[in-house]
Amino acid sequence: MARFTLMPAIGDGLTPTTIRRAKYVDPDALRAGWTLAPYVALDYGLEPVFLVATDLGVSDQALLAAQPDVTVVPANLDATVSAGALAATQAALEALNLPAQWVTTATTYRQVVGVVIRVALLAQRFHGLGFGRIFDTGITLNTTIGALSAQVRTRLSTAAQGLGLDTSGVTAGLTLRQALKLLGDQLVGTYTFGGEVF
Repeated sequence: MARFTLMPAIGDGLTPTTIRRAKYVDPDALRAGWTLAPYVALDYGLEPVFLVATDLGVSDQALLAAQPDVTVVPANLDATVSAGALAATQAALEALNLPAQWVTTATTYRQVVGVVIRVALLAQRFHGLGFGRIFDTGITLNTTIGALSAQVRTRLSTAAQGLGLDTSGVTAGLTLRQALKLLGDQLVGTYTFGGEVF
């Protein structure tokens, strides 16, 4: 069964030896003694994080979970976020510039991962158009759309419209957190990632 984690991106992507990849599933990790199984990874555009699904043995799962820069999604994706885990879940996602204030105790982890996937796809489109990072210097989830430069606003709109999304609800007063969630929610349909449907 695939387990899902959020882990740092490493590498600058400029050469074959510095390819951009997820930190704990790269060849260096394997040389360090990990016995990782095949995996799939989804980057968050050029943001420094990957969503990774891999089928790990018990010892490697424990080793991965012990890394301070890894966020492990509970194995039961259909469980709701408990009251005790809510603040930590929101904080872990928001620390990675993933909108999470919408998460409640009625939200399943499958829904959480589904939103991460959809927001990551938008960031990939942004990067794929040559626009770089959404969260460039000084930009946070709390930055309002109106506070973004005209260039960044145009680029975000172009990326969203390129995916067929309606940007009319993205107004100057929305935070980037709200805008990303609003746009991500429009990526309807199902996405299969790591053998699971989101």
